[in-house]
Amino acid sequence: MLQCAAYAAVLRDSPSHVFRYEHTYSGRSYIFRCEDAAAWERDVDDARMEAKEKRHDEMMQAKFGHSTFQMTRAKMKIGMDSLTWQYLVAAVIFVAFMVDVLEVHA
Repeated sequence: MLQCAAYAAVLRDSPSHVFRYEHTYSGRSYIFRCEDAAAWERDVDDARMEAKEKRHDEMMQAKFGHSTFQMTRAKMKIGMDSLTWQYLVAAVIFVAFMVDVLEVHA
């Protein structure tokens, strides 16, 4: 709990991000201020994505070797097994069917 009303007004009016944490065992309340939280969060997200991509590439190389052909085949298989690709193909088939039906009636 904040004891000082002036400090509470400063926290409320500041553009920085304020994080409030209540300790589980002691019940104390802690306040953390981060002046540039958006940039810090963006940096953390970028680092996480880079680590995730690096780990995925290492796993792919361990499984399929360093052959460009084998890696391309593996990436295409992953892409074709994805739901996005299957929905796209289903939409193309549906649109082609609707065009055929409209041509027959015209």
